Amino acid sequence: MTRHAWLAISVAMGTLVTGIVAGAASAVAEQIPFTDGYVGPITIKFSSFESFTGTSPLAPGDQNFGVFDITSIQAAASHGSISAGETIFSPGGTYGQLVGIFNAVTISSITPVTGGDNIQNTGGVFELFNVPAFPNFSQGTSGYTTGGCTAVNTLCYNTLTNQPGFTTPILTLDLIPGADTTDPAATLFVNSNGTTIPLTGTATGWLDITGGSDASQFGRGGFTTAIGTPADLSLEDDFCANQAGCAGFTAPVGNWEQLDNDPVGANVVPEPASLALLGAALMGMSLLGWRRNKRPGQ
Repeated sequence: MTRHAWLAISVAMGTLVTGIVAGAASAVAEQIPFTDGYVGPITIKFSSFESFTGTSPLAPGDQNFGVFDITSIQAAASHGSISAGETIFSPGGTYGQLVGIFNAVTISSITPVTGGDNIQNTGGVFELFNVPAFPNFSQGTSGYTTGGCTAVNTLCYNTLTNQPGFTTPILTLDLIPGADTTDPAATLFVNSNGTTIPLTGTATGWLDITGGSDASQFGRGGFTTAIGTPADLSLEDDFCANQAGCAGFTAPVGNWEQLDNDPVGANVVPEPASLALLGAALMGMSLLGWRRNKRPGQ
């Protein structure tokens, strides 16, 4: 094959790969706005506003539901000009707000322990949105029954999921089994001061990405659950009663039963377009190297 034919194939393949990715990228409405092309582990700081479907005290079958917002995203390692611990996302301005809703975290068992209770849970689904204005979380649980939403325990919340033009999640996630070795099916392990609402205590779990327009920005399987299985994200959580001084708030927020905060760990990978351009370049280089190494007459 002639030199010009090989160059034509190389250009055509590069154009094809770039075109395929350009088509895929055009479907992404909003990219999570990391600065300076950061790639690597991140720490996502959040605040959450929560309630339960059951009455106090809690019992198996009761469900935890609520809304949350991301207050910052920090680099957990150095990358290029970005140092470990540096904030790479802050809400507001052109970046908008990263906010979400969750439900179906269902209590499966409660075990009394010294100083409180261990609460095992199953299930748990999350949706994250990039919206221009911060939702009105001070509505409390009434936000589930106004603005077109139909019931308390749904993934619908007035001023969050019904903002025109911003109703497609950028991430959907599920809590996955592996929160605790004593119950491999548990998706969230809670150590509380008791079962009387509101609670104080801590929770741990892991999540997998199940979809969303920006799912491709995140690495998969980079964490290990308590039972040794892979997970996409890690979750830690401190929670307390909805009152002044809880989770840094100076006053109660709506009629939520408790507030919480703390980090989620994740990994950021290069955007698909960047990977495709790199692949096209490497393909072109390999074809050029093959042509140079090919002996005359072959």
